[in-house]
Amino acid sequence: MSTAVTPIKIGGSIVETACSIDMSSRDQTIDIGTLPLTQIRRNGESSPHKFTIRLINCSIERTTSNDINKLGWKYFHITFENTQDKTLVKDYGGSGGIALRLNDQFNRIIIPDVPIPTQDITQGIINLNYQLTLINREENLPSELYYTQIRFKVDYD
Repeated sequence: MSTAVTPIKIGGSIVETACSIDMSSRDQTIDIGTLPLTQIRRNGESSPHKFTIRLINCSIERTTSNDINKLGWKYFHITFENTQDKTLVKDYGGSGGIALRLNDQFNRIIIPDVPIPTQDITQGIINLNYQLTLINREENLPSELYYTQIRFKVDYD
């Protein structure tokens, strides 16, 4: 009988946060349906599609802080990440003739990689409402399938 030893590398971190991200908000699929090519060429964009990021179990109390200056959580902000265009989220399918614009619940345009304005943390549940709009980036936009991934991170202060 022979025995093989295979090392396993494990990494990660344990962090304290003010809120948890609801599991239904972590991995969302937003189906925008089929858009007539003439409509997006004529209007330059689609109708907005709403989505929500839900923060749950929010608490303003810190449980592990020994620092007297850090009495509790007060604020948070979200950053939508993107490595392509700094004003729009690029699609990864097709020719690249479509991009996505994100807006917050106050209809302010969200710029990728720039934190949105800080918000107060409140106890319990916080629903963050956004909308996504397809933007035509090409004069002769072809009919095609498209997809993208949008990552976000939540920072607490």
